[in-house]
Amino acid sequence: MDRRRCLRSVAAAAGVATAGCSGLDAGSQFPDLSVAAVDPVPLAEASADVAVERGFTGDRPATLRVALTNDADRERTVRSLMGLPFPPYDGHQYDGDGVVELVPRIEDYPDVVPAEPTRSCWAATRSAGGEDVDVGRTLAPGETFERRYVLLSAPRADGCVPAGRYRFEKERYADTGERWGFTVEATGDG
Repeated sequence: MDRRRCLRSVAAAAGVATAGCSGLDAGSQFPDLSVAAVDPVPLAEASADVAVERGFTGDRPATLRVALTNDADRERTVRSLMGLPFPPYDGHQYDGDGVVELVPRIEDYPDVVPAEPTRSCWAATRSAGGEDVDVGRTLAPGETFERRYVLLSAPRADGCVPAGRYRFEKERYADTGERWGFTVEATGDG
């Protein structure tokens, strides 16, 4: 076989062997998210729910919905530092060094949530954490208070959102002195 034909054969074989690896496939460039666990809320006659409302896309970061429901037959006021039902907070990977951050409302943190992904990664431009602010919310019987959060790779994280489980936990949730949290799982590329 002459040299040119050999080089063409090797180049063609390399192209077939690496098909789909040279660029990012729109369907797999971002991880899939699911809620793996939600702790029972440490408030009597209250319940919590966490759901992935929208996964990562090229246009928007992932969004989680966190809800707190007053299951009592009376009105109650719930107090917390940094916001209800959950403050902006870091999620740490169980078996790795990954760190992600929940950021409430893009409108409240336009300088934290980027307009587009950088190198196919939705990463916070800075931490959304700030001063502790005492926040209270009065809930009628059966009322649910919910908030949407954007999930981003933390600004200090090395890399994007690696596959794994991320734990979000708040000490002294809603002035109870007890912890409350939930776990989100990222699968696939990130």
